[in-house]
Amino acid sequence: MWGPVAIVVLAWASAAAAAPCVATGEAVPVQVEIRPGTVVYDNGHSRAQIGRLSQSRGQGSATSAGVLHGWEPVGLTTADTQFRLRAEVIARSIDRRRYCVHLESVDAVLGYDDLRVYVARRYRPGSCAHANVLDHENRHVSIFRTTLEQYAPRLRRLLVDSAARLGPVISLSPNDGARHLQSALQDTAMPLFEDMTRALSAAHAKLDTPENYAREQARCNDW
Repeated sequence: MWGPVAIVVLAWASAAAAAPCVATGEAVPVQVEIRPGTVVYDNGHSRAQIGRLSQSRGQGSATSAGVLHGWEPVGLTTADTQFRLRAEVIARSIDRRRYCVHLESVDAVLGYDDLRVYVARRYRPGSCAHANVLDHENRHVSIFRTTLEQYAPRLRRLLVDSAARLGPVISLSPNDGARHLQSALQDTAMPLFEDMTRALSAAHAKLDTPENYAREQARCNDW
């Protein structure tokens, strides 16, 4: 999801120092912080509770249904995919009503806060079933992190290119100009973020198949 718009106006020059509103030619620094997420394990929910939680989760979550009793979930991995963008700008007055606003730096965050892994409480640590479900859910964790590693460099390259193409804007206020620049960056990044979300869904779905469930169930006799 997108974070709130964060705008910092670093400086204003006086109108007396006005100059044409043109690009400086300097590269805009871009930083992308990768958050792989903290894995939190939960063995305290029933299968029914995990099933309800699975149904309540939306886009950005992995849902791994189990293999027993009409495919009632026995494990679940959830994560909310986070994307936040912060643009810092410099705004310079060019006359009594207008400002020249250009990007000073761009900082983005991509990743997850928590990766929460649920194993139904009837499967106690040390049992074959618990180990089997945990292995399945840890593969979901791996999907989250591997996909993040693939997309974070692409996001940085995209933001670097976009920031380089975005020239300064003339606006009626520093905030208006800053919002325009940040909106342009977000519009550029949104398709990649949506592509990452689709890639996550596809990878999780490839793991969560009846064939995989059947193979996993056959490994244990303590279901």
